[in-house]
Amino acid sequence: MQSLVFVTMAVSFPSLKPPSCEKLGDNSIYCPPASTAQVGFFYFALYLMALGAGGIKSNVSAFAGDQFDKTDAVESRRKISFLNWWLVSISFGTMLSVSLFVYVEENVGWSWGYGAATFVTSIASLLFFAGTPSYRHLTPAGSPLTRVAQVIVAAIRKWHMTLPAGHLDIGFNLYEPEGVSFSHKSRLPHTDEFA
Repeated sequence: MQSLVFVTMAVSFPSLKPPSCEKLGDNSIYCPPASTAQVGFFYFALYLMALGAGGIKSNVSAFAGDQFDKTDAVESRRKISFLNWWLVSISFGTMLSVSLFVYVEENVGWSWGYGAATFVTSIASLLFFAGTPSYRHLTPAGSPLTRVAQVIVAAIRKWHMTLPAGHLDIGFNLYEPEGVSFSHKSRLPHTDEFA
């Protein structure tokens, strides 16, 4: 949200944007260039926006999915429906931003276009934070990088091994750590599909 505020400031405050273009005597137009500080502030705001979008996009849908209990049949069905509506709302928001806000920026003013986007984002952020006490917060079950590293090390160590006869028996010669808490209290069943 701060990045939208900064971009709105960059297109609104005279000290943060270049001077207006002038029409010269020979009917040519001269547009003075922006100062280094003005360009730097604008790019800082844009890069901050990209950093924020990249940080939230990968987490928001997973956090939303955590709000549904997969062991409850009703909530499990609602989770599937929720993800469909999630995609529809993201698509609608994109359509709104590239049509209505762009129209406002081009026909009313850049300050109004970015100001409207900042206002909508502020309202959405307030609604999100207001609901914080009612959200389900799942505790992390360790670092995912540790699990990835364990798989890579095990694959390298056991590169030339062959599966013994009877390997489909539950737990036979398969690595199933004891006492490890899984985040969703379930294990994936063994499969030969990728063997």
